[in-house]
Amino acid sequence: MDSTFLEFDLSPYSIKMFGGDLTYNSTGQITTLSHIDSLLHLSDTTTLFSVGNHDYSSLSNLQSFTNRLSYYAYHKNDITFIVLDTQFDHNDIVGEQLQLIEQVSDTISKSSHLIVLHHKLLWLMDSDSLEQQVPVISNGNIGDCFHCLDSCNFYTEIYPLLLEIKNRNIEVILLAGDIGNKAKSFEQINDDGIVLLASGIKAATEGNKVLIFEHQINKKKLSWEFVDL
Repeated sequence: MDSTFLEFDLSPYSIKMFGGDLTYNSTGQITTLSHIDSLLHLSDTTTLFSVGNHDYSSLSNLQSFTNRLSYYAYHKNDITFIVLDTQFDHNDIVGEQLQLIEQVSDTISKSSHLIVLHHKLLWLMDSDSLEQQVPVISNGNIGDCFHCLDSCNFYTEIYPLLLEIKNRNIEVILLAGDIGNKAKSFEQINDDGIVLLASGIKAATEGNKVLIFEHQINKKKLSWEFVDL
């Protein structure tokens, strides 16, 4: 982990979101997970963690600390969170994960915002305007390897559900973590008004940033800023 991050005080923040690849091999050894847990408190419901390829060697070890699956939904202060496992089935979101999104889409009504936390920048692929940016933004290049980006069902099955939610006047934010090696941050609001964000840290490099959200609960307003670590 980055030495500056190790000094970072997380206690003032009511929700902590991590987009994966916490260490080079986060889950292979219990001692590594114990160290991570001492910093991030993985079992806390307010610590949201989307697993990356470097966190995938032992999901059973990880679940012994988190006490939950690698994909789930959470709700706090009128914000609904969906945490996805983008390593599970290559790049596709299928099976119980797809059902989870469908269930949220069917039931979400009182939330002001939906934040989808995920590792791979799935929304770069199969987009005429975004796919060409993969080599300069995403840590994973285009290909069929475990950490790569490839064509998937995001725009055919996931995006229509998110658009339905957006059309109910619920703001939709997609937050990815597999970034930091080439670019330190990414922010764009697409033509449908859906927010695309990515934030990640590469240890021992300059220019690392964190993404901080401010939630005005009574006004149902959510703002964010990329801040130097």
